[in-house]
Amino acid sequence: MTNTKLLNKHFSPMIIRKYNLLGFPLYIHLICDENLNELDTIVNEFVSKIPLNETMIQDFRDFVGSLSEYLIQFYNAKKIGCVESVGVIFYADKMIVSSLFGDCMNHKACRDELYQSLILMTQM
Repeated sequence: MTNTKLLNKHFSPMIIRKYNLLGFPLYIHLICDENLNELDTIVNEFVSKIPLNETMIQDFRDFVGSLSEYLIQFYNAKKIGCVESVGVIFYADKMIVSSLFGDCMNHKACRDELYQSLILMTQM
């Protein structure tokens, strides 16, 4: 029994979703075998619960790290090991803060695909 689908890979492609919930662009990257229809609800609930002091750099770092862990826990609770890759990228007040997990943390090709997709998204 495998954690992720290796032969049926079309089921879990990479997604990047952009949010403007805090006045700055927040990008969520996921490769996950579970249904992602709840992603907007999960992110909105998390953002509404976690206060963010916009004058402290460490608060931004804590925010992206906590959101990354929250997404991993939420989807792995549905099926253990189904989350292959998570990236939370937050561009705020002239800085980028990110938290990477899994494939995009461990494999350069995955990071390149993520960053090239982000560049494409910001130019549209």
